[in-house]
Amino acid sequence: MIITNNTDLPKPFVRMAESDYKPTPKRYSATTLLKPVREILLNRRYDSVLMRDCSEMIWLLFGKAVHKILEEYGTGENEFTEERLEVAMDSGYTVSGILDFYDIDKGEVADYKTASVWKVIYKDFEDWKKQGLIYAWLLRKNGLPCHKATFYALLKDHSAQKAKHEADYPKEPVYRVEFTITDEEIAEIERFITDKLELLRTYEDKPDDELPLCTLEERWNDGDKYAVMRKGVKRALRVLDSMEAAREYVADKGGDYIELRKGEDKKCKINLIGNLTKDPESATTQSGVGFTRFTIAVNRLFTNSAGERVADYFNIVCWRELADRCAKYLYKGSKVGVSGMVQQRQYEDRDGNKRTAFDIVAHEVEFLTPKTSARYQGGEAPQTVVPNVNVRSGGIELTPIDHPEDLPF
Repeated sequence: MIITNNTDLPKPFVRMAESDYKPTPKRYSATTLLKPVREILLNRRYDSVLMRDCSEMIWLLFGKAVHKILEEYGTGENEFTEERLEVAMDSGYTVSGILDFYDIDKGEVADYKTASVWKVIYKDFEDWKKQGLIYAWLLRKNGLPCHKATFYALLKDHSAQKAKHEADYPKEPVYRVEFTITDEEIAEIERFITDKLELLRTYEDKPDDELPLCTLEERWNDGDKYAVMRKGVKRALRVLDSMEAAREYVADKGGDYIELRKGEDKKCKINLIGNLTKDPESATTQSGVGFTRFTIAVNRLFTNSAGERVADYFNIVCWRELADRCAKYLYKGSKVGVSGMVQQRQYEDRDGNKRTAFDIVAHEVEFLTPKTSARYQGGEAPQTVVPNVNVRSGGIELTPIDHPEDLPF
């Protein structure tokens, strides 16, 4: 990975962010196995060109510092810190892990984390439990006992004031989570490891466009919601988890229509601010679903070696009501904020070669052009100015896209 320093942080920050780590074929760490297959393989394939600024890694660097301090203060006679364990699998793969702390007498493995208070509030510890189980499995495979995994979370955004007044808020800036480990869970995590390695073996040599898509759970999707609406009223009467529940509410208490509010991908979500390179283009699929496409130019945060500002270009696709509004109010030069997810597609060029392209399927589009601006195209008179507004996909009649010819490409 290429580490940049666009905010001109001191050199020690940069050196700490840099790493000599290089992915080794057929070797995967415990934390890597928790990630989606697609993410694992793409990160490995493009490690040499991936770029990240050290300013984005402050909490990672803080975590490294904490580990260094705890390691420096030493251990007891039967305690170990930063211990590396490996297990060679029959399939030819190796699973490894570095334990922050292990007490052989207690049969306990511990890990130190930097986390947000929201992880504690939502009790979102499933990934930690899996990590602890893999560490316990590594220990047992190496002939060492392990019956408990403990995680110590340093809450980077803890507020002492909120801790005093909010009942569900963590009371201290350090939070401990413990998991008792059973033999049944060890057997289950071994099946998880074996299955994950088999998936990686299956897709390691496949091209990018054939890698499995991440699941909703892997994308941290918060799930679709169904809003019961009244005509002329922006605020929902009720927001429910299913269309069935929404229809029951309408039948019982009224409402004019139901609006689908698509679940958002918290992990794979992309947010962009840029300007349209040309007017939007609209069309309708064979099944009657409207869509709008446009391209935005997004300036990079830094200039190139010649001092020039470089822009990247992103193709945006909007559907249904969102598509209608974008087609109506956007034009070449409009400044927009786009929030959505990356979608991959394949097509054939004029020479019959198979190509892969990526688009941003927009969930929200914010109109950022100032209200006082006017649109000119040649001798065309200024158009009606539209105030800034957030718009979402919506409407009760939602036609699924079942056939490739229905896609807007």
